[in-house]
Amino acid sequence: MTAQQCFQLGRVLLGLVVCAACAVPQAPEAQAPRVEAPGPQGAFTLEHTNGAASDLSWSAPEGHVFCRWYAEPERGDYLWIRLAQTPEQDGDAGPRLDIDVCRLSQRPSGRYEPMPAGAHGSHCSPDPGFAIWWHEGDDAFNNGAGPADPSCALEIQFDAASMTLTGEFACADLASAPHAETTEPKLQALGPVSVLAGRFRCDVQRMPPRPSS
Repeated sequence: MTAQQCFQLGRVLLGLVVCAACAVPQAPEAQAPRVEAPGPQGAFTLEHTNGAASDLSWSAPEGHVFCRWYAEPERGDYLWIRLAQTPEQDGDAGPRLDIDVCRLSQRPSGRYEPMPAGAHGSHCSPDPGFAIWWHEGDDAFNNGAGPADPSCALEIQFDAASMTLTGEFACADLASAPHAETTEPKLQALGPVSVLAGRFRCDVQRMPPRPSS
């Protein structure tokens, strides 16, 4: 065998080795499983103007997340969303975030703009809107009654067949709004709070009609 033939044979053998290596199946890279807890749940970041921020995430049984729908037009076609740290006293016993949604049937899925806080239920306007509240102890903060802030928005998806609701929300600079039983919020020194990167999932409970008088 000549030197040229040996060289050609070597190239052929090298190609066979490379092809054999390519044919060996490679083990897939290990990936962490993405596990999403079933049932109602909510999460958001709470940020104070002094720079303090907390990432909060609540679900049953320790937390309390619900969506209650008062569907009659005279009751505002109103949806009450609550994300609470504890189920005690229906969530009132601990920190909690409330979202009020008016006229759900007019916009079962889509983006909602802010409405004046407190104008929910029978006080809902004819147009869809939402308000957001943060409660902690005797302190409360909400989006107020001023002009809509572009950074304050709610996006929902309502599946009427399964009666499930998912959503995302954010609202900056919620102003202090004392509860009826107090006039001096303890957190007033911290200024407004912001609710950022919020999301939730819940089963929508259609509440029974108000008894007729």
